[in-house]
Amino acid sequence: MIRGVVEVQTYSGYKGGEEPRKVKTESGWMRVRILDRWIEEDESTRVRSSCFRVIDESGNTCTLRYYHGLKVWYCL
Repeated sequence: MIRGVVEVQTYSGYKGGEEPRKVKTESGWMRVRILDRWIEEDESTRVRSSCFRVIDESGNTCTLRYYHGLKVWYCL
């Protein structure tokens, strides 16, 4: 899976929280399944991020982080 800034397709349920469903890779869109989720807040900047540990169709895992203030997804 690509590391750094990534393009993510999400799903927002009735509560409005976005969850990753697909990540764009070199070969196209790949479905992901959420293994774990948590919210972090940077103490110095007060920027909140939603974090998701995901696994893709090939069995690769990564942490997807969505920075709410920046509206950007990162794959770590």
